[in-house]
Amino acid sequence: MEKRGNNGGLAGKGIFLAFLVLLVVLVEISFISSQSLEVSNNLFKVSVKQGESAVKNISVFSSDKGEVSIFSEGISKGVSFSNETIFFNQGESKIIQVFFNSSELEEGVYLGRVVLEGEEKEKIPFIFEVESVDLFFDSNLDVPPRYLEIEAGNDVVAQIKVFNIVSSGGLTARLGPIPVQLTYSIFNIQGDKIYSETEEVIVDNQAQMNKPIKISEKTGDGKYIIVVETVYKNSLGVSSATFEVMEKQEKNSSVSSLAGSNLIWVGGVFLIVLIFLIYIIYDRNSFLRELRKFHSDEMKHQRELLQTQVKVLQKKKKVSRKEIRRRVNAQVRQLKKKQKERTKKIEQLRKDGKVNDMKRQIQDWKKKGYSTLPLEYKVKGLSGGEMKKILSDWKAKYKN
Repeated sequence: MEKRGNNGGLAGKGIFLAFLVLLVVLVEISFISSQSLEVSNNLFKVSVKQGESAVKNISVFSSDKGEVSIFSEGISKGVSFSNETIFFNQGESKIIQVFFNSSELEEGVYLGRVVLEGEEKEKIPFIFEVESVDLFFDSNLDVPPRYLEIEAGNDVVAQIKVFNIVSSGGLTARLGPIPVQLTYSIFNIQGDKIYSETEEVIVDNQAQMNKPIKISEKTGDGKYIIVVETVYKNSLGVSSATFEVMEKQEKNSSVSSLAGSNLIWVGGVFLIVLIFLIYIIYDRNSFLRELRKFHSDEMKHQRELLQTQVKVLQKKKKVSRKEIRRRVNAQVRQLKKKQKERTKKIEQLRKDGKVNDMKRQIQDWKKKGYSTLPLEYKVKGLSGGEMKKILSDWKAKYKN
């Protein structure tokens, strides 16, 4: 009898705890995003003169075991790899070599992406600058820190320095100031050109300027590349830099964002507290359910025990049926009274929050109930031998 009651309580608690763990895991999963591939470069730039080559190393970490394919997109030639497929063991890092060859390319800027494709896909943007072999003029391009992140509708400012790379005693020095053509272009990270402008500047040995470019309000957020091409006759020099367009923020956006983050955090804490309170209530009520189950089994077994005693008494014919029924009903009432007192005590312990005492008390009643029930509810009129035989059969039936 004790074993049956315990299994019921433990099974109910086990199911609830399993549900609780599953719910917490699902909540955690909803906030956590995992990535199987991690790379050392978010964006890289390679600059060569036409006909030259260069090599770039990329470190790749894979948290998962499996094969990864490697290819480029956005540029059809001039880029190759040390391996087109690599197999990773779980938690392994490997170096991928990217080869850039400009022999088949014209001067200019090429934008592309190194693609790593396994169970997930990772893209690494790159800028491939190809300049003329014989340069007369070149440029440096820099975006000041305050313009590295701007909102759509604002200006990005490029600081440009154009300089004569021929020695001061060369041809350009004899010619004096020379008009040089500058072409400004802006590309998104996918390689689409969103802006282009050409102007002419006069350069002697060098020239410096700030070039503001207004970014359309319709420009989406993300990373962008600004390029300047310096052209003089057949000479083309290239320089580039990156900046980022941020989503336009309202005045109270930072407060709203903070409030939203806090709301999510508070909501998560509230959910955990709610689950904990539900568990406590369930845990306390589970002991009452366990007690009711114990009482139900106890009453069932007691009635069977009394019925067995009644059959023995009826065979002896020394006690009337009415008297036997009276004695049996008295025993049943006594047991019901005892069960009522137990329930009252458990409810008081639950009200006081004494969960461990509830558990200990029920286990104690179960233990005592098995050993004392037959003796407490023996019907008057049976001999010792008769009761011993009844008890032997009863214990054999319910002990296990």
